[in-house]
Amino acid sequence: MNNFKKARELTERFRSEFGGLTCKELQQQFTGRTYDMWDAGEYKAFDDARGKQCAHATGTVTRWVVEML
Repeated sequence: MNNFKKARELTERFRSEFGGLTCKELQQQFTGRTYDMWDAGEYKAFDDARGKQCAHATGTVTRWVVEML
């Protein structure tokens, strides 16, 4: 499988698992709203609301990449 096909597979798997690709989409999926990440108060609110979801997504994708290699 070439790199572009692998990238597309990974992207689609991520979208399917986590409900989006962008930070804004993931904020909405993980917390039910979006945040202004340039505002310290908003960033703190997101940090509090997201729990371990971002870390879980990162770990999941890392495992997928290793499996694909």
